[in-house]
Amino acid sequence: MRSQNPIVKVLLALITIIYTLAFLFAGLLFLLADIVDQLSTWVIDDFVHSPWGKLTGAVMLVLVVGSIVLRVLRFKKEEYISFENPDGEVIIAIKAIEDFLRRLARSFSEVKEITPTIIPLNEGVDVDLRLVLWDDENVHVTVDKIKSIMRDQIQNFFGVANIHSIKIYVTKTVSRERHVEQSESTAEKS
Repeated sequence: MRSQNPIVKVLLALITIIYTLAFLFAGLLFLLADIVDQLSTWVIDDFVHSPWGKLTGAVMLVLVVGSIVLRVLRFKKEEYISFENPDGEVIIAIKAIEDFLRRLARSFSEVKEITPTIIPLNEGVDVDLRLVLWDDENVHVTVDKIKSIMRDQIQNFFGVANIHSIKIYVTKTVSRERHVEQSESTAEKS
């Protein structure tokens, strides 16, 4: 599996340290402002209007924008998983697995809709499936059947040996009769 970029982790740690020091300095300055009122007013006013004050403001803005960009990169979903097999490295797109699971779900008469999410982990994956089921089937039996087949298909088709967990969220059950009636009424309107 690919891990998060260590450079991103180091930069985020440095930005966190700089933020902490800046807030510590500002907090001390505000606390001590009453003690040395004239000195602090003079120092702050001169600093804000000096080129160093402008440079500090620009650096703080760059740090804020950089922090936001780095956090987005850090939490961005990895697009590929990779693992070693006896013949070499295998790289699979997450989207390929999710599309495969959508196609596979069409073979289940119990499933109306599916939204798969593959979460890469160290040496394996987690699979989250959000399902809309027809209400004329036993949910428990259907979920067990889907879990078993999905696990087997991911392992056999893609060669992903370590599936840590398959979580299924049944978000809704829908009546087939109502769906058929709505489909017929939309077809008549056309």
